[in-house]
Amino acid sequence: MPLEADYEFGKSAVASGQLSQERLEECIEVLVALERVGSRKRL
Repeated sequence: MPLEADYEFGKSAVASGQLSQERLEECIEVLVALERVGSRKRL
């Protein structure tokens, strides 16, 4: 599942206008899919 840091980044990006809510939702879907297949790596 997305990390707390992912949610905080997303909230900040949407609030500042750098990212739309729709795009944020798409990004979260990708993070969840990567997590499911074990491909997500922490930076």
